[in-house]
Amino acid sequence: MAVPGLAPAAGEVPQTAEQLFANAVGSVAEALQAKDAYTRSHSQRVSRYASAMARELGLRRTEVDEIRLAAQLHDVGKIGVPDGVLGKDGPLTEDERRQVQWHTVIGEQILRPLLKDHSRVLAAVRWHHERMDGLGFPDGLQGAEIPLAARIIAVADTFDAMTTARPYRSSLSLRVVVRELDRVAGAQLDTRCVRSLLAVLRQAPHLFPNVRSPGGWAGWPLLAWLALAAIYPTARLPRGSGRRLRRPPQESRAPPPDGIGPRAPPERPQGGRPRPASSFLRTL
Repeated sequence: MAVPGLAPAAGEVPQTAEQLFANAVGSVAEALQAKDAYTRSHSQRVSRYASAMARELGLRRTEVDEIRLAAQLHDVGKIGVPDGVLGKDGPLTEDERRQVQWHTVIGEQILRPLLKDHSRVLAAVRWHHERMDGLGFPDGLQGAEIPLAARIIAVADTFDAMTTARPYRSSLSLRVVVRELDRVAGAQLDTRCVRSLLAVLRQAPHLFPNVRSPGGWAGWPLLAWLALAAIYPTARLPRGSGRRLRRPPQESRAPPPDGIGPRAPPERPQGGRPRPASSFLRTL
């Protein structure tokens, strides 16, 4: 491989800046695979789902490409999470939960030197665990404060987490998954993004070969399509983005990276109780 500032070896073709960038990003992904093979395959699926959702939402090709890249790298910060925490098959302690949550900030910090000119990708990596009601992490953003790319990845991430087996539970059937997405839409997840995922499921079931149908079979896209065609008309997803709720006070809050968002969320009106996060999504 050619190194900037050095002449390439005889017969070696110099690499372009784009090729060097792609190689560097690929190296980061390979490092994650070496630590946790599940996270790598999970990221590949989330990238496929998220880019299909972005196209369904009518985003431009450049935006779709950014979302594909951000989804591929969204969990790279888990390199900094201890193996025993990532693979734990029992409940997490409060300290372990904070370690897992911090992967969004670690990921943004790891990728910043590589993606300094791609602020929207960095924002999606940092904020893909924010919630529409402001109760997410790491910065407590709410509603439209959360970049659309991060909201798309959050839905794709949630869907894949529920449809694959984890050390602490087995995979869930499509019927359960759709009902759970319906339940948390508007509070935890963006309703429009949930609708786009359901639309992709109906229109391109081949993108979801491992999704369990309600009957328990895996690898039957047509059955998944037929099941969703029956379920989807009954889903009553909320039209709005949920009640705007105040985030509980915290002792400290890490500031968002420079140039891609506010340093602190605005004041929230008080009142109401937040809809609980999905119990199926322990660590994502």
